[in-house]
Amino acid sequence: KKGRFRCAKATFTAMRFKTILALLLLALLLAGCSAGSKDALPDTLLETSYTYPDEWPENRFTDCIPQPDGCTVESVRDLSSVGRYELNLSDITRDETHAYIRRLESEGYRNLGGDENEHPGGVMLRRGTVLLSISWSGDSLGMLITLADETRTG
Repeated sequence: KKGRFRCAKATFTAMRFKTILALLLLALLLAGCSAGSKDALPDTLLETSYTYPDEWPENRFTDCIPQPDGCTVESVRDLSSVGRYELNLSDITRDETHAYIRRLESEGYRNLGGDENEHPGGVMLRRGTVLLSISWSGDSLGMLITLADETRTG
């Protein structure tokens, strides 16, 4: 019994570490590559509200990625003024998420790093000037699509 507790505690600690890693990956993406200059993204994040569409949004950001099968769009945030677009999806399993990442890789996206396992995690992918930050937990998937040639600083 004592060994089981330690194992459960280690699993909890690993899950917490992986969740923090996913959040850090997203934070790094949001920080961008604008060291030394004021980034317009923080202001845009505060000024832009989520919307709740009934279907997959069609725009220049989502045109860069395939639509995942069988999921529900929960919310989106149009950050196009700074070259970004956020999607939050639900009803997608861990296996479907991993299959979606493999699909993106088969369509030319290169995995820049991250953590893919059964617990919450995240990866960053790139194809040309499109950068994707993908994070997942349970049946939820979040994506931030960045068009590097459209990002700007204030």
